[in-house]
Amino acid sequence: MLPYIRKARSCERWRESQCISGRAIGASDEQLDVFNEIWIILLINGGETTRATEAIEKQLKKREGAPFLWRLLEKCYHTLGRPEAASVGEKASALAVAYFT
Repeated sequence: MLPYIRKARSCERWRESQCISGRAIGASDEQLDVFNEIWIILLINGGETTRATEAIEKQLKKREGAPFLWRLLEKCYHTLGRPEAASVGEKASALAVAYFT
């Protein structure tokens, strides 16, 4: 699990350095979403479930209808033992049905 933590922290340091230095790399919203999802997965796999939950909740404010984010949130809630996991899973299923059928 240690390599995941190292990668997640490395990604976070890179993101912070780009913001502090004022440098910007052009990317579409979809590319940023994919980068953030990868970062969240690294946090989850590295055992940083609380930080991953915070990142997911922040992303959901921008993209509330993304079933994949709801699935990741369900996984985090389940890992943390939060009772909301079941309702979040139901929301993810409903969104997936709406999008993919």
